[in-house]
Amino acid sequence: MRNAWQEWMLKSVPIAVHSPSDPFYAASQKQLIGNAYMYLAPVAYGVPVSEWVPIYDYRGNMQGSLRCSIKASGVKANSDPDTLKGKPIKIELSVEAIQDLMDCPNKNVQVEFNWANEQFTRRTDVAQGKKMTHKLSGGAYTLDLPALTDQTIAYLCKDAIRFDVYGEYEEVEEPEGEAVEMEVPPESFELFVGHSIADGATGKDCDFDANAASSAKKKSGYVVDQGKPLTLTLFLTQENRQFRVCKAGKVTMGNIRKAGEIKAVEGSDWTTLPIVKQYRAKDDSAAWVVECTLNELPKALQKPEALDNVYELALKFELPDFERLGELEEPLSVEHQLTLKLTKNAATGFVDDMQRTKRLGLTATSNEMYLGQFEVSDSAVNDAMRQMRESVAVDVSAAQDIITGLDKQIDNLKQKYMEEMSRQFESLAAKASGTGMDLAPNLKLWQLPAELIGLADATDDVPTLKRRISELEAMVKERDAEIARLKGGGTPAAAAGS
Repeated sequence: MRNAWQEWMLKSVPIAVHSPSDPFYAASQKQLIGNAYMYLAPVAYGVPVSEWVPIYDYRGNMQGSLRCSIKASGVKANSDPDTLKGKPIKIELSVEAIQDLMDCPNKNVQVEFNWANEQFTRRTDVAQGKKMTHKLSGGAYTLDLPALTDQTIAYLCKDAIRFDVYGEYEEVEEPEGEAVEMEVPPESFELFVGHSIADGATGKDCDFDANAASSAKKKSGYVVDQGKPLTLTLFLTQENRQFRVCKAGKVTMGNIRKAGEIKAVEGSDWTTLPIVKQYRAKDDSAAWVVECTLNELPKALQKPEALDNVYELALKFELPDFERLGELEEPLSVEHQLTLKLTKNAATGFVDDMQRTKRLGLTATSNEMYLGQFEVSDSAVNDAMRQMRESVAVDVSAAQDIITGLDKQIDNLKQKYMEEMSRQFESLAAKASGTGMDLAPNLKLWQLPAELIGLADATDDVPTLKRRISELEAMVKERDAEIARLKGGGTPAAAAGS
């Protein structure tokens, strides 16, 4: 870093960003994109298959597809894998390609997997670069299985190979000017100010009139009840996301005029509005939100003759604090305009986000703010670090929300894997039907939970396993007969007597 600084100060030679000469450079590391599963049932039944299997991340979101082919060398198509007992087999596995990697690490892709009880990881070669379809080399494998046992056959019928898919994010070349601009506050910026008004007692939004004052500069305004308390909420947004407003202060209201008139009405003295709370919005706008209370309207608007009239009000507030800059020596002053239509028993009601956004757009004003030129102080750096620490602080309720969200993602992932297992087994049954074999009943049994078919304890007790399968088949037949009886509207005995 010292060398880079000296090169710039003495020779005005900038360093190349995103390169080893950049003191802040960190080479891209491979990251897990997701997992894909290829079931081994085609090996047990001697039916070669080639499939695009989905790649799911830990949330259950599909990230892309993996092309795999698998077959058992020398094993003929069969409907009873028990005939392979005692025979060694060779499995030919080919991991061929990956496609449709989009919003994930999709550069320099590689696939890894472990086979059976091997103590090492098998890997394909790295597919260099970023492509829509990555052709994988070094992905052809011959997997040996010694003489098959009942346990091994059950493993082939029910289990799968898990493929771990890795990739790297592409480094984004950032223009030098943009990188510098991110660190230096702008001399000026554009501030957009919008507002909403709600009933101070109920929190319901006041009625809105897009054409409240045809002669006013800002025609749109809120229809408010003359005698009720109000809550005024300001929304401050700006294009520059590096040095954002993070505090507002001293909100005042005054200079009240009838719509279209220049002269202020009597009793329009400046009134201070208490700030109840202010915070950063969590939506895409990232607006700074300032909520103020207005327990009663200014005196000029409380007069009986003010009813059913439209007024324009000036609103002034200060901006003393900015992210990464800290507190300014002199706060910035901003002026915003409100348009109010006074009435009795004004309607209120809750509005949806779309309607609220539309209202904000109609009330918004643009202000060109001048910051000036200055250097970032140590106190500003300390304030920025404090804000960063506060922004990542998570309370107990937020942590609980995260855990709940993870549980939902796990359930979603389980469901996706179950659906993929069914899809692969159905595809296998369809391929086998071309050779005259009906594998569907057998494959349905292997989709049952391991605990139900006696595989949870990995037992080698073949008679017990076969007995349980026979019991399950009998239960299925019994249920089918019961369904047929109910559909026929009679009993087996009655049917026999007729």
